[in-house]
Amino acid sequence: MKTISVPDEVINARTIPPGSVIYASGNAATPQLLLAQLARDHSIVDIDLYTVLPLGDRIAELYSAERCRTITHRVIFNSYLTRQAVNSGCAYYHPMHLSEIPKHMFQRIKPNVVLLTVSGPDHGGNYSLGTTVEGVLAAVQYANKHGGVVIAERNAKMPFVLGTTIPEEAIDYLLETDYPLPLSPVHHPDDRARRIGEIIAALYIHDGRGEEPGSTLQYGIGEVPEAVTDAIIRKGVGDLAIHTELLADAMQNLIKRGVVTNRWKPHFTFAVSSIFLSESQAGYDWLHFNSSVQSRPSDYTNSVFKISELPRMVAINSAIGVDLHGNIWADS
Repeated sequence: MKTISVPDEVINARTIPPGSVIYASGNAATPQLLLAQLARDHSIVDIDLYTVLPLGDRIAELYSAERCRTITHRVIFNSYLTRQAVNSGCAYYHPMHLSEIPKHMFQRIKPNVVLLTVSGPDHGGNYSLGTTVEGVLAAVQYANKHGGVVIAERNAKMPFVLGTTIPEEAIDYLLETDYPLPLSPVHHPDDRARRIGEIIAALYIHDGRGEEPGSTLQYGIGEVPEAVTDAIIRKGVGDLAIHTELLADAMQNLIKRGVVTNRWKPHFTFAVSSIFLSESQAGYDWLHFNSSVQSRPSDYTNSVFKISELPRMVAINSAIGVDLHGNIWADS
């Protein structure tokens, strides 16, 4: 692994020639300085860039009309940065089950360049993938196996989230950075959301403190999950579990209060997620070497087989739209 001092040492047309396929981590682990350099260097052309919910205002230029003419954007999960480019036809939208992203990394995406954010190393010399795993681990493994290049930012503000790590030899270049992680503002519930939360808690959230298992929770982001959290606390239940692809502040609150213990999970007693978001740096700091939560790739967190093993699974998400056939979507 070579440590670099500025992004353009490796984010250039020599490292990323025409025909390259890049996979970049997203959410709070979006490698913003690397991607910002990719946006600025107009000698890098005719490449494909795969992303899952990229965040961070530093990379807005990456999705400009001008840059979309030389970069083929393939968006797996939209964010505020990508939505206009997708809707205008400047970028491609690739609907894909989160559980299948790691599989498609080897079968379809096949990246020869991986951009990511890490934290660490720990005493074993391993680096955490931080707040975003989803398909990143598979991307690193594919690039390592097929002679690709792995370029990482080590952001001083990125927590070392336990669970999914990579060895130092899996990283080719490391850039030291220190800038704020993207935040996910808490959506305070209105009266309608609070009523929905009360109904969900009353009907579907089971107390696990007795002889029967408590509910296992999966949350999305929005007013309703926040309202459900408040209703669960008011209901006074305990010994619940968490198995989710996204863990945000509402779930942190349940863990801190001792409502979630993961007592009834069949294999381990910690919360599992593939992506972590917070409304503050304090929320990210709480994740740092915290053994009550661990990260896993999305083919684990979103596997129907793993989910089916868990007691009394309750999935709570907000829909963006519903079509005439009753199909619901939340990621367009």
